[in-house]
Amino acid sequence: MSIQGGISELFKIEVQCHCPKQLQQNNVTRDRLVINIGEPKLIEIRRPGFWEQRKYNTGDFSIVPYGQENIVRWFEPIKFIVVQIEPGFIQRFLQMKDFSLAEYRGISDRIVYDFAMGMKQEMEQGQPAAEMYMQSLAISLSVHLGTQYQASGKPIYAPKGKLSSLQLKQLLEYCNVFLREDFGVDDLAALVHLSPFHFTRLFKNTVGVAPHQFILRMKIERAKQLMKKGESTLSQVAYELGFADQAHLSNAFRKIVGISPRQYLRL
Repeated sequence: MSIQGGISELFKIEVQCHCPKQLQQNNVTRDRLVINIGEPKLIEIRRPGFWEQRKYNTGDFSIVPYGQENIVRWFEPIKFIVVQIEPGFIQRFLQMKDFSLAEYRGISDRIVYDFAMGMKQEMEQGQPAAEMYMQSLAISLSVHLGTQYQASGKPIYAPKGKLSSLQLKQLLEYCNVFLREDFGVDDLAALVHLSPFHFTRLFKNTVGVAPHQFILRMKIERAKQLMKKGESTLSQVAYELGFADQAHLSNAFRKIVGISPRQYLRL
């Protein structure tokens, strides 16, 4: 199953702020995650014949599956992140028959919260996230939701084993040649004839980190080499390696190395 074509088409993510109101959705058109990123709030969910009250602490979220009714109301201003997932995407991605998410309201899950805050940070910085990073987030979230929140409770098949030495050699050669390009998990998975889900699991089993983390480390190592040569400015190095700008490179460099590029050059 391919996820090529842009994660933004499959995962719609936005920060919303609303005054007190009632929201009425008679038929949710996508699987919907709603994460409270503001102060704790009391939310009421319409049930047959009554309103159910739930307290949403900061980071608590709801899952409203595709096709379900969603009528809620709140009485104070609220700020949340909404993640809408294309119907059937998780089922196709995990290759599971009769898969659907269960309804959950006002629950806490650090993994979901970290995903939401990571996307919020990307949006606030105004830096276009690389397709590799976006796909990795989508894969991680899909696996987590499929494991923890599916309606049937069936376990997900977790691919075991590792990539072959030939597969790893092909991947490394490809990444070295196209390091500045914004390729995705799809491209790497297709190179070794695996689905993105299976590829991601086997890749991490082989090298110890997710594909986007591995590629980022490769870029930072290449940046070190270019910087030490002294033939390019930091802006030129950022462009050469496919970063949005010098600030984007500096932030990534600091996360991996622990110091800024300029501090590294002074070593």
